[in-house]
Order: sequence, then C-alpha cells, then structure tokens
Amino acid sequence: MEGLSPEPGIDPVANDPRYIRKWLINEPLATDQGIDFSDEYVPKPETKWEVISAERRGLINLTRKFGKTTGRRIVWLKATINSEKDQDKMLRFGFSDEVWVMINNKPLYLDKNLYNTPMAKIPDGRCSIENSTIRVPLKKGENQLMIGVANFFYGWGIVARFDDLGGIQLEK
Repeated sequence: MEGLSPEPGIDPVANDPRYIRKWLINEPLATDQGIDFSDEYVPKPETKWEVISAERRGLINLTRKFGKTTGRRIVWLKATINSEKDQDKMLRFGFSDEVWVMINNKPLYLDKNLYNTPMAKIPDGRCSIENSTIRVPLKKGENQLMIGVANFFYGWGIVARFDDLGGIQLEK
C-alpha cells in the first residue's frame, strides 16, 4: 500500500511490566510421533541455554527463532521469578501448539491449542494472552518457571503475563 510506513506500529503493551519478556531457551528437540510427552524431553543439567527476549505484544516468536517446523519438536523456555513470600499468582498465557508448565521442577499444567480442531482455544487456535490462565504457587525467594512448547504445524510461540506483580519481581 502506497504511503504505508515500513516502521512497526506502537506496541500497546510495551510499558506493561507484568509481561515476562526475558527467557532462557534451549535448542528444539525432535520428538517421536505418537508420543505426547516423555520425561526424556525435560531439560537435563547439561542443557545449554541462551537468552531470548519478547517481541511486540510480549510474544516469544519461536517461528522467527527456529524457522518452519517440518515435524513435531519441543523447546523449553525458563524464567526466574523472585517472590517476597510464599504466595499464589495468576498467570495468563498464550501458546501454540502444546505446552507443559513446570514450577520449581514440578509439573503444574499441560494443555493443547490446536488450530482448526475442537481443542482450539479462543481466538481460533491462535496464540493469544486469552488462551489460558493458571495459578502459579511461588515459594519465598527464587522460583524457576519452565514452559515446554511443542509444535508440528505452522507457527509457534508463547506470551505470558502475571495479573499483578505485588510481592514478585521478574528478571529483566
């Protein structure tokens, strides 16, 4: 379109500190067909991690990072949350296609958001902060939130935001 600026538009959540914008990420692992999940997919102590930062609207764009998916694969993201006390916090997050959430190395939540299936979440199986809300039990001090994301079709990514930051601090 003529006259359209090539610059990105304003990010409506750029100043919202509730979004987890800094994660550590490992390399994707190809997974076996027909196996939903295995403990073998969980990162090991020797796993190599690198920093990845959120893009516009708090999105961790795994398609941009790893390219097109030709078979099912899983990648893990982890973030550190410091809590002033033992408390529960509500986390809203979006994802595509499958997730396994762990807090302090304990399973917390698993779900699927499969486009064009009955398992598609609002909006239409796409990654949106509206996909899921979970209660995250935090202990006093440092907490490790890990999210495994699997994909086998089209784009993949996550976005995560706490309802409030009272008594917690996210790594920047």
